[in-house]
Amino acid sequence: MENGAALRVCTKCGAEKPIEEFHRHNRGPSGRRSQCKACRKVDGQQYYIENRPKILVKTAGWAAANSTRRNAAQRARREKNPAVFDERSARYRKAHLDKYRQFAKDDYWRHRDKRLAAAKEWRKRNRVAVAAQKREYREANPERLAALNRNYKARRRGAQGKHTGAEITRIRTMQQDRCAMPYCKKKLMGKGHVDHRVALARGGGNDASNLQILCANCNLEKKDKDELDFLRERGFLI
Repeated sequence: MENGAALRVCTKCGAEKPIEEFHRHNRGPSGRRSQCKACRKVDGQQYYIENRPKILVKTAGWAAANSTRRNAAQRARREKNPAVFDERSARYRKAHLDKYRQFAKDDYWRHRDKRLAAAKEWRKRNRVAVAAQKREYREANPERLAALNRNYKARRRGAQGKHTGAEITRIRTMQQDRCAMPYCKKKLMGKGHVDHRVALARGGGNDASNLQILCANCNLEKKDKDELDFLRERGFLI
């Protein structure tokens, strides 16, 4: 029943609530549902739990038969409330990160040839932009690219181990950006040669523990000599 045309009593919970707490219902005598929104929500959740398989089949069938209409409605809702949809999508991705990663991986391999062809075509159309991106990346990541190049060459020679640009930066910091040779200690100014203490030709590894940074002169003089033998040649009693 209505109370002053502003309140209504829910037929399920018996509570008297504002008329806005009842869904609109054109066929109802008062234009509103007899049960409040909270009660209908509880009933709906319970019905879904009890009839989930049937509901999913019915929903999938409707979606397949009305895909164009459904997609258009979704686009309209997203365009009207972009912030709401973006926040909801971000929350869902965070909660299902492994699922998203697997989906992306599977999707890539399903359309790999198509993706590669599209990427190749895009690079052709945007050669100037691609060249600028590569140049910016090289300038911003010199140590990383140099490390990748050294790792590639070491693998070609059958050497074990690898290192990263961050490890080279750490070695440079430990050496205070100076040549590692005790008789030299020349300031490198961010340059220098990465040297294998035990040369790859002598079975040395390519991991960070076998690396040091030398000035160009010391590295060219040392070549692939054993580090201790080289220092003895320079007069060190080792």
